[in-house]
Amino acid sequence: MLVLQMLAQGATANSIKREKIVPEKLPSLNIPRAGHSTLFVNGEPTVIGGHTNGFVPTATAEYYSEGKWHLLNTVYAHDDGYAITMTDGKVLIFGGHEKHLGIGQTFVVEKYDPETHSFEGFGCLDTKRSLASAALLSDGRVVITGNHYYKDNIEIFDGKSRFSYVKEVAQGRCTPFIFRMSGDDLMFVSNFDTLCNIIERPIVDRLKGEPFKPELFKEWGPISTDRVINNEASFIGDASKGDFSYLMPVRSKNGEVAIALVRDTVFTLLPNHTIPIKAENGEKIEYCPSLLFDRTAQRAYLVGYDMSRRIYVYSFKLINHKITDEVLYYTDSLPDMGSSVPLLTPGGNIMIIGGYTDSNFYPKNAVYLLRFGNKDELAESGYMQVLMWLIPLFALLSIITGIIVFTNRRRRKNLTNHQEEITDKEIGEEEKSDEVYEHLKETDYELLSNIRMLMEEQELFLNSELKVSDIAAKLNTNSTYVSDCIRSACSCSFSQFVNGYRIERAKQLMQKYPDKKISTLCIESGFSNDTSFFRTFKASMGKTPREWMAEVSTKKN
Repeated sequence: MLVLQMLAQGATANSIKREKIVPEKLPSLNIPRAGHSTLFVNGEPTVIGGHTNGFVPTATAEYYSEGKWHLLNTVYAHDDGYAITMTDGKVLIFGGHEKHLGIGQTFVVEKYDPETHSFEGFGCLDTKRSLASAALLSDGRVVITGNHYYKDNIEIFDGKSRFSYVKEVAQGRCTPFIFRMSGDDLMFVSNFDTLCNIIERPIVDRLKGEPFKPELFKEWGPISTDRVINNEASFIGDASKGDFSYLMPVRSKNGEVAIALVRDTVFTLLPNHTIPIKAENGEKIEYCPSLLFDRTAQRAYLVGYDMSRRIYVYSFKLINHKITDEVLYYTDSLPDMGSSVPLLTPGGNIMIIGGYTDSNFYPKNAVYLLRFGNKDELAESGYMQVLMWLIPLFALLSIITGIIVFTNRRRRKNLTNHQEEITDKEIGEEEKSDEVYEHLKETDYELLSNIRMLMEEQELFLNSELKVSDIAAKLNTNSTYVSDCIRSACSCSFSQFVNGYRIERAKQLMQKYPDKKISTLCIESGFSNDTSFFRTFKASMGKTPREWMAEVSTKKN
């Protein structure tokens, strides 16, 4: 019945809105690579490992900053290894192929410190692995599972130095999806066994519970791949409320593609959606297994490719677990584009970095950016980003200076039609500076004062999900007035305005509690996660939090 339903929906797939998008080509990687891990860490797009020309593993990594890719040497080569950011902000990297041509597995493990851009080899896996996956537990430990042409099981990294065997799995698999569950449990599933053969009906293993076969998998299965995937990219829940919900692309036995909702042990299809599986030229669209979910925009992206090297992005809005506003974006043919696993940036854009097309022997080094979110993100060099943040800060300082200088100074203002006199009583203690506020209306000045009062007295900036509509509601006005007022007075966006307060609070906390974890301080300052904090701090201050603290400590001494 489900298959018939989706086939009926598939008949209308061509009616979905289609929109051409022109990707922005960024500077190329220093080394062509595929089989690499991609992640956003410390505000920087980062690629680690993989193999280069000739299907040869490369012991290198690169990060994007100041308009170019910076090449680093890793301790070990990690071709089809895995990288995951830990709670302390460092990246755990493990496993990969032992030899050229994607042969064998390794025990090797190292850490990457994104603040110092350095690598340190420190441990050894319990089981040698390639094409594995990992997920964080709430206490900071890392669960690891999956393998390629070797036995599969589950092991745990204690967050410090030790890797320990946990238990066997009911079904060996490579590149598994890992879904968090309530009770600090995890689920593991893939459509590929350890030999990359398709599994007829996948079994779901659990960290704590018993394995099971979801009813959905009688007709549908995960879209699996022999490439490294990002398990948390499709998380749509709220861990603080015990909601561990994910979106997972699935494929029917007839080749139709749909989106499943995964929550704890329940796998269900989302209704009323049609995902095109063929391009207008008739070529098949092969979708990646990792669905990308932008939590800010509440919008999902499923990236695919065709044989002519075009990129397709099936996008939809998610409202109450229902799919709306479907769009299929597509590009022209991109001859130098590789079909790598896409990376969602914090600003809501998508990066395609390296990868291969026809052969693992000839990976690509091209990098493309598809803009769906923040138009300024990655557009300027690191120095320009700092300048962009300093301008609004200087504007704020000018406002404060103007208020102090002209406090208690009487002024009169002739209005065009009424010649209305404005007295000291009406202006109050914080009187406007002619130089700073001459472009503002009286209502704008009052609105800005009320906005600043909410920030400074009620500390609304500590709410990581604060929106311009929240401010507007508290002041009985509309969002457009609030945004325009901030942009006019401070020459910055609403998010930049709010983040300015968050950065100042973070600096206070870092000086007051120097031994406290940065990941904890950033949450206490109003940031939603440490990635957003590191990116914003570096753009604002021109240095990382650790570098800034070191400078402050030096001055004190």
